Amino acid sequence: MSVIDQATIEQAHASLRSKDKVLKGLIEKHGALSIPDSGDSFTALVNIIIGQQLSGKVATVIQKRLGGLLRNTTYCPDAIQGLSGSSLRDIGISKLKTEYILSLAATVIKNREYFSRFEFMQDSEIENTLVRNRGVGVWSARIFLLFHLRRANIYPQGDASLNKAIEELYSVSGSELERLIDSWSPYRTFACLHLWRYIDEK
Repeated sequence: MSVIDQATIEQAHASLRSKDKVLKGLIEKHGALSIPDSGDSFTALVNIIIGQQLSGKVATVIQKRLGGLLRNTTYCPDAIQGLSGSSLRDIGISKLKTEYILSLAATVIKNREYFSRFEFMQDSEIENTLVRNRGVGVWSARIFLLFHLRRANIYPQGDASLNKAIEELYSVSGSELERLIDSWSPYRTFACLHLWRYIDEK
């Protein structure tokens, strides 16, 4: 388990620069990248569910509407459970995502230590725990690990932007692609940050 701190940021960028010419160029262009603290765990996971298969702009609008509905940008599971399904759908959350969010709220209310125990768990254990929730697949679990828990060695398999960046920057596929991703370990998170920045800048 490796959580991002200043020493990890420095080690990660030095490691990636030394082993990957493409990432070396991106790091020289972007400088060192890291991830700010994203606050409350329940809020972070609900926002990930809301953002599934939506553009960033649309997801942000819906998240702001939910914050307005709750009168707080931090979502309380008890407050979420107090909302009707129709009120969530009225702000743009789909029927299925409404079910997922209400189910997650019920899980956290039943087990108030649900998120706090993650601090002591390995990445794979957390992923396996998260995907037991309806609406939380492997991609969502890894995005949570990467952006919220700030774990240093996460690669969200199947991410469309990462796929596009790799397609444009590397001539690899199949087993070669797997070897490439493995070569970034134990700092795959930072490789992802630079590949996402590459796509964003385009």
